[in-house]
Amino acid sequence: MNNNFTNNKINEIRQQADIVDIIGKYINVIRKGKNYVAVCPFHDDTNPSLSISKDKQIFKCFVCNENGNVFSFVQKYKKIPFLNAVKEVADYVGIDFQLTNSSTSVDHTTIKNKTLYDIVKDTMQFYKISLASSAEVNDYCTKRSLTPKILDEFNIGFSPDSNKLIKFLLAKGYKKEDIFKSGVAIEHNGELYDRFANRLMFPITDLNGNVVAFSGRIINKSDAAKYVNSPESEIFIKGNTLYNYALALPYIKKEKKIYICEGFMDCIALHRVGILNCIALMGTAFTKEHLKIFNNLKAEIILTLDGDNPGNINANKLANELLSIGLNVKVVFSYNDVKDLDEFYVKYGDLALVKHLQNNAMDAFDFNFYLANKLKTLENNEDKKAFLRKMCQIIAKMDNEDKDIYINKIHDQLGFSLTTIKAAVDAFKTKEKIPIIKEVKEYQKINKYQDLQIRLLIQMLDSKEAIEIFIDNLVYLEDDAYRKIAFMISEYYKENKDNFDLNCLVADLFTKVSTDFNDDIKLKDALNLIDKNKDKYPQYNKESFKDLIYEITEIIPLEKKLKKISDEIKFADSIEKKTDYINQSIAIKRQLDEKIKKKNGR
Repeated sequence: MNNNFTNNKINEIRQQADIVDIIGKYINVIRKGKNYVAVCPFHDDTNPSLSISKDKQIFKCFVCNENGNVFSFVQKYKKIPFLNAVKEVADYVGIDFQLTNSSTSVDHTTIKNKTLYDIVKDTMQFYKISLASSAEVNDYCTKRSLTPKILDEFNIGFSPDSNKLIKFLLAKGYKKEDIFKSGVAIEHNGELYDRFANRLMFPITDLNGNVVAFSGRIINKSDAAKYVNSPESEIFIKGNTLYNYALALPYIKKEKKIYICEGFMDCIALHRVGILNCIALMGTAFTKEHLKIFNNLKAEIILTLDGDNPGNINANKLANELLSIGLNVKVVFSYNDVKDLDEFYVKYGDLALVKHLQNNAMDAFDFNFYLANKLKTLENNEDKKAFLRKMCQIIAKMDNEDKDIYINKIHDQLGFSLTTIKAAVDAFKTKEKIPIIKEVKEYQKINKYQDLQIRLLIQMLDSKEAIEIFIDNLVYLEDDAYRKIAFMISEYYKENKDNFDLNCLVADLFTKVSTDFNDDIKLKDALNLIDKNKDKYPQYNKESFKDLIYEITEIIPLEKKLKKISDEIKFADSIEKKTDYINQSIAIKRQLDEKIKKKNGR
């Protein structure tokens, strides 16, 4: 693809795209004065700390320091390559932007993991073919109401035995160590065997829809575990995964509602009755990553876990976690004489399941009282006091206008005075909310040389004139990371001289570093230091900028040379060498004094 054509096309797309509209596709955006705010999706945010400027078309988080333009938001949020993000924005604004093989990056986090992604994807296809050729497994699927359409939509397959998959993958040229690392195989006496032999296979995808793991379910009665799951790997982190999330996401955004199930078959049961905005937990606990995902979606949540006492207790725990971050939550608390959604669907059918969900979804706060009464844990004053503390702790974490409603509910249900309840809530309040994870990196103390370079670059990011002066003076920055940043700023200016915009420069600089130099930790740290310190120094001033250049190019090199000579004097092994170094030191000191005098007299 022609680079000039690409750059012009990208600029056209950016000019047509409204960053507020685009970000609003992915997370809930709230207007606040001239700008817009949102809960930041890049760290465990509780209060909206992401600021979005409609005028400048940039975003910035004031907690974790993530920032950039419309493309970098999509890229970071979806964890996709830069050009893929451009394509997604282009599709939204109705501009044709074709990705060719030469312009498309590998759609995975890192190239080194591509082999693992390929192995699990080929494994999924192998399992699908194996299911299609097995009459026994197809009979089982028919009895479980797994139609050919459902099997295809969820890419469900079958592992026939412990050897066929391994032979298939080896024949495709994969190495044994990579097959093992992917999680599809186990090792015994130096040989690999299919981890999931004789099981119905459910592929598990990451949040972007890439297959990363499997869960295998037994189809015949045996003493074996009902489900066997892939171990965590370089591409599969269980705590970051939700079953069916990628497929459900468009429907979640459309409906502003999400059904959370316990197992794969429960999720599929909802899908079969037309509820497509459903996901299943990978296990029964919420992780911090899960809470962050749900918080960003800002959708109403309906928990549809198992209907027995353990299922209700777990649903209550999860519901309270969601309540505490301000989400609207309901709990489906019973499935009559069956345990879960899947069994209900098989026994009672489509319409009955839909009606049951509509009639048996209880407000999550009320569900606390329902469950306490059901389990008989409110039978004495001590139990009631313990329950009061639990409920007040939940209310104290809330940041909405419904607190008084909940306080009144406690008063009505338990009989405590409003004064007592409010005092208990206040006791749990903290002076300020602290994010679950604070991901702002602490950097080492800045030395004098770093400080000068940072000040210089901050002024270049604040003024077109500063960039021109820098280029005219052919300034050389000694630190490699800061030199790269200065080069990128200068090159951007040269390429966009006729249509130069400082805000676009800043956004593009952060985008370029996060895409083209993602593995350069020193460069990313240097850029974050610049961003972190930009409010510490005054804005661009021509004379002070020239002073910075003079100090960096004329004074600092002499100071460093003088220090090096001083070290040589200490370790000189003869009088002659020591005398020579001292004479050099005197000469350099004389030069340095002249340079400093010249600077002060400018």
